[in-house]
Amino acid sequence: MAMEPTIHAGQTFDARPVDQGEYEPKRGDVVVFRMPAWINGRDTPQVKRVVAIPGDRIGCCSPDGRVTLNGAVLPERYLAPGARGMPFGPVVVPPGRLWLMGDNRNASADSRYHVNDDGHGTVPVSAVIGVAVLDGR
Repeated sequence: MAMEPTIHAGQTFDARPVDQGEYEPKRGDVVVFRMPAWINGRDTPQVKRVVAIPGDRIGCCSPDGRVTLNGAVLPERYLAPGARGMPFGPVVVPPGRLWLMGDNRNASADSRYHVNDDGHGTVPVSAVIGVAVLDGR
């Protein structure tokens, strides 16, 4: 699953619903969103982590294969063991959009896989329908 080890396959979790215009994204949030273009037109909710917010410059990879954010290596304690970087960017996240990635980078078709789409891998903030509530994580 794309969000392991944070969320395991079959695990349930609560999500705080957000109304359009009321969600103020923060790096590190785990969000539920709808982006049909990412899954062949299906309107299925997806779950990913907010890694970059508007104005951030994100890319991969540092010399040791890690994601960089605004010129510094991004500390990512939540990653699955053995998660590997996939080169992308750099991308500057436009206003009103987010860069989303799964915690299990080896099994997540996330923003990195959509850099050639219209949004250059970013997702509109308005696509977020909820923020996960995860046992203090």
